Amino acid sequence: SNMPDGGYPFGRITEFSGIESAGKTAMCVAAIANCQRYYNGIGIFLDQENTFDERFAEKFGLNPDRTLYFQFPTFEDLIVGVMNLTDKAYAMDPDVKMVIVWDSLPATPPRPIVEQDPRKSPIIGGVARYTSYFLQKYISSLFAGKHIAFLIINQRRDKIGGNSFYGPQDDATG
Repeated sequence: SNMPDGGYPFGRITEFSGIESAGKTAMCVAAIANCQRYYNGIGIFLDQENTFDERFAEKFGLNPDRTLYFQFPTFEDLIVGVMNLTDKAYAMDPDVKMVIVWDSLPATPPRPIVEQDPRKSPIIGGVARYTSYFLQKYISSLFAGKHIAFLIINQRRDKIGGNSFYGPQDDATG
């Protein structure tokens, strides 16, 4: 970590993946609360799952006055929205520290999937390749050298063609 007392690294992407109800969102909310408490930072919660509970989050110490909540219809809209939000925050205070939580990656469809004819099935693995491309191209470079911890929540799902006898039968979706 590049934080003096440990924690999630600024300028990097951290992924949380696990089964349902494993505490992924709770850990991310605690990260926002700690950033607010120790650094007077800002939290941005991208609630694509539509499951955020502010009263529950406040029990972790989250300050709702220093937390922004957003939902975006597509992956591309989310990327542009995050870029705009971080640019505005850094224009106001170049030393601001932020924790951005994206809950969750699989709940954010890419535009080609949204605009696709519903009678056609998506290419197997296509969403994962598309997501990986965008994360490498935009998000990694956007956060480099800034005080932003970007936390992505992912779920575990059965592997595509997961009928092998060796290794785990599940994998992260994105």
